[in-house]
Amino acid sequence: MFSERLHFWSDTKNAELVAKGRDSYIELNTSEKFQFEQFIEQRIRLFVFALPTVQNETNLNFHYARARDFFGHSGAMDCYLALKERQLLAPPWTNFVDRALVT
Repeated sequence: MFSERLHFWSDTKNAELVAKGRDSYIELNTSEKFQFEQFIEQRIRLFVFALPTVQNETNLNFHYARARDFFGHSGAMDCYLALKERQLLAPPWTNFVDRALVT
């Protein structure tokens, strides 16, 4: 299932949407925003569900670095903030992302 998600977003059409959304979430049309929001939510879930692999501070820093890199794209960050404002993300997820962004 995990590899299916990765392959889905690697498909040329879907990858183009991800690239477009990373550049500017605001410029996406309604259906593109819906798809991009699903992508962002899936990635957040992957980050959070990977946390049980954390056995020490080094591994936690690795997860934080991946999240910071992912949200380093302005469109990804704008989408995250929009989902968060609409309260569509679980607090444990936003807690992880917010901690990662300031670490």
